[in-house]
Amino acid sequence: MAFGFPAQEVRYLPQSGGSNALNRYLAFRVCRELRWPLIAITETSVTATTLNYAGSWNETFTLECLEGEIALRSASNGNQLYDAGRNGKNIDLFINAFNSLKKKSATITLEEAYLEASLQEQAALIAQRLKPTPVIKQFYTPLSILIPAPGYTFTPALIGLNVLLWIIMVANGVSPWHANPEQLVHWGANFTLRTLDGEWWRLGTALFLHANLFHLLSNALGMALVGLWLEPFLGKKRMAALYLSSGLVASSCSLFWNENIVCIGASGAVFGLFGFLCTALVFRSITHRMNASTWIAISVLVGLNLIGSFEEGIDAAAHLGGFGAGMLWGLGFHLLPTNQTIQQSVLAVVFTLIVIGGNAYTLTSQQPRLQLFHYWMALEEFADNESIALDSYHYEGDSRDEYLEQLKETGLVYWRKNKALLQRLDNPNLPPKVRRLHQKYLRFCELHEQRIQEIIDQLQEKNTPGNTATTIELQIETLGSEIRTQIEAIAQEYELPYRN
Repeated sequence: MAFGFPAQEVRYLPQSGGSNALNRYLAFRVCRELRWPLIAITETSVTATTLNYAGSWNETFTLECLEGEIALRSASNGNQLYDAGRNGKNIDLFINAFNSLKKKSATITLEEAYLEASLQEQAALIAQRLKPTPVIKQFYTPLSILIPAPGYTFTPALIGLNVLLWIIMVANGVSPWHANPEQLVHWGANFTLRTLDGEWWRLGTALFLHANLFHLLSNALGMALVGLWLEPFLGKKRMAALYLSSGLVASSCSLFWNENIVCIGASGAVFGLFGFLCTALVFRSITHRMNASTWIAISVLVGLNLIGSFEEGIDAAAHLGGFGAGMLWGLGFHLLPTNQTIQQSVLAVVFTLIVIGGNAYTLTSQQPRLQLFHYWMALEEFADNESIALDSYHYEGDSRDEYLEQLKETGLVYWRKNKALLQRLDNPNLPPKVRRLHQKYLRFCELHEQRIQEIIDQLQEKNTPGNTATTIELQIETLGSEIRTQIEAIAQEYELPYRN
C-alpha cells in the first residue's frame, strides 16, 4: 500500500544484459498484452495508463531505462491519499509479464535498428491518437477535496484559500463558531453603507470570508462537488472567470436588496457554478461525463439549496443573483461564437456592465441612507469633542488662572469645534427627525458655551448678564435628556448603532 501526493510506488530491476531498445520494446509489448493504453514512448522510457477498475481511477505506469537498471513507477491519477495496494499490484503484474516475454524473445535475434524503428513508429502513432490527460470523477477521502489532481487544480486551490483565511481570522481572535458582525466587517465583509461609501473591494473580499466552521465546510463541499465536473470541462482560467464574475454579481445583488446586514461567504459564487452546470445540462454539453444518478443528484442538490435560500439568516439575494449570473454565463458560453477571444470578451463586457450599472443604481437609490450614515459616523467626532469639553469643568487645583486657561483653551475651544462640525453636517435632505436632533445639538453646544462663559466671568469678577448659572445648568440637563431619548429612537428606527 502506497501513500503520497499522489500515491505511488517505485521499484528497480537489473537490466540483465538486455539493451535499452530491447527493454523498451518488451515494455511496449507487455503494455499491449495487458491492454494498458500507451501515452508516450521516448528514447529512454515507455509510459502507459492502467485499466480503470470499479471504485477507483487508473494509474500512470512508466518504465525508464537507466544506467545498469530499469526503474518501474506506478502513480495514481486520482487525488486519493492512498492506493489500497493498486500501484504495487500494477508493478507485480508488469514484472511477471515482462519476464515471461523476455524468456520467449531470448530465442529470437532482433536487430537494434529494427527495434528502434518499431518504437519510433509506435511513438508517432501514439502522438496522433493521444487523448487528453484523464481526470478524476470521484473523491476517495474527505481530505481529497484539497488535493490537486489532473483536471482538478483551481478548485482545491480556491478551497484552500478560503480555509487559510478562516484559520487566520480565528488565530486573530474571531470565534470559530459565531463571528460577530463587527469582526466580519473589519475583515472585509460586504456591508451596505461601507461598500457604498467607496469601499467597493468588499464585493470581492466577502466571497472568501465565513462566519463559522459549518458555513466554511458547506461552501467548501459545494465548491468541490461542482468543481469536480466543471473544471475539466471549462479549464482553470474560465472556471476562475465564472467564479469571480458570478460572485461579484451575487455581492452586488445583496448590496441592492439588503439595507443593513453584513454579507459574507462563497455561496453566491458557488451558486454561479451551479447555475452554469444546470445550463450545461440543458444544452447537453457535459452529460457525456455524467451518469443518470449523478445528473439527478446535482439537480436535487441545486433545488434544495435554492429552496433553503429563503430561510431566515440566509442571503437569498446573493444566492439567486449568483445562480442567475451562472446561467447567463452558461448561455453566453453555449450560444456565442466558439472563438474563445470573442466569447470571453463579450462575457467580460456584459458582466462588467451588470456589476457597474447595478451598483451605480444601488448607490443612487441608497443616497439618502448613505447621507444619514455619514452624519451618524461624524457624531463620533462630536462625542469625542464633547467628552474633552465636559472634562474642562472639573479642576482639582487651587489656581484661578490655571482654571480660567483650562476653560478658555479646552472648554470653549471644543464646544466651538462641535458647533463648526454641526454647521458642516447641516443638510436639508436629512430626515425630519434627524434635522430636529441637529437643532437640539446646536442649542446644546450654545448653552454649554454660555455656561462656560458665565463661569469665566464669575472667576474674573465680572457681572453675569442674562440667565443665571443655575438656570443654564437646568436647561442643559433637560436638553441633554431630550437628545439622548431622540438618539435612541432614531438609531432603532434606521437600524443605526446607538450612541449614548
